[in-house]
Amino acid sequence: MLPATLALVDDDTEYCEFLTQHLRSQGVDVTAYSDSSDLLADDAPYRFDFYVLDLMLPGVAGTELLRIIRKRSQAGVLIVSGRLGPEVFAEVINAGADMYLTKPVTFDTYVLCDACNGSGSKDNREPVTCTRCQGRGEIIVSQRSILGEIRTSQPCPSCQGFGNIIPEPCPECSGHGRISQQRTINVKIPGGVDTGNRVHLSGQGEIGPGAGPAGDLYVEIQVAPHDVFRRDHDNLEMVVKLPMSLAALGTGLDIDTLESELADCPPERQKVHLAVPSGTQSGTRLIIKDHGVPSLRANRRGEAPRGDLGVTMLVLTPTKLDDAQRELLGQLAQLRGEAGPEVMTKHEEKDFFDRLKDVFTS
Repeated sequence: MLPATLALVDDDTEYCEFLTQHLRSQGVDVTAYSDSSDLLADDAPYRFDFYVLDLMLPGVAGTELLRIIRKRSQAGVLIVSGRLGPEVFAEVINAGADMYLTKPVTFDTYVLCDACNGSGSKDNREPVTCTRCQGRGEIIVSQRSILGEIRTSQPCPSCQGFGNIIPEPCPECSGHGRISQQRTINVKIPGGVDTGNRVHLSGQGEIGPGAGPAGDLYVEIQVAPHDVFRRDHDNLEMVVKLPMSLAALGTGLDIDTLESELADCPPERQKVHLAVPSGTQSGTRLIIKDHGVPSLRANRRGEAPRGDLGVTMLVLTPTKLDDAQRELLGQLAQLRGEAGPEVMTKHEEKDFFDRLKDVFTS
């Protein structure tokens, strides 16, 4: 029995539109949200009879959103994701999901014609030899020119190059033994893939003409941008806004890693502590080892299994000061003997602007 009301939370626009239209045609009142924040900002986010949540969501990750819903509602929850594996399944079920499905890949292709089982014949009669090409599949065409007679070969138009003809073609496939159809399959995406990489699925391509063997399917990856992290090969880059006082005194901060958005992320890799030394300047880049992207080349070339996480500091200078704050900063300047602005040397200027460039292109 279908639920009366359903919340669909997924940042895949095409997938959302397709599923919303299908469920509404079945009489379900669907409300779609592009990220978890939109759902939580709703006036009544826990009113729904059923929830369909993606794992990889902007803002609050799908597993965490599931835990929030479970504290306030006993409605059914289905988690969908392109990620496979028993660890993922166990994580979402333990978090309170009722069901877990892998998000499929849908594409148009040629499949075997069920009506004729690929024979192309209406009544399964054997094909007969083409009388025009005598079974060769090609004909010789002669043309006269100023250089004399030119003879070329081309596929036989009567049998389309097969050398035989089906007397009574199958009405479903017009004798081709295959029909165009939409297929849906699950694809396992390995960690570390980047835009332009292709996943090779052997034997999952189109059925050949005349029910020939299926080719291979190549799935090209397009990586969506992240709100926080920027990718540089196997390294990740991010920018942290740092108040001027903490930059001067030094501080420490716990950073949510990219892996923390995954359902199967171990607790020890969900956060990483970063110590910010005193006197940190704007544009300073601190490196956290082994918290980048898994390397696809690690096994083949013996490289590090993961890249690094680069954290660039953007020091914020206060702009709105009251009289007391202004006086305190003046006293600090006097204590430090800061006489006034200083002209940069060319070397200092280059280093400074290089750091700024890194910050604003991250």
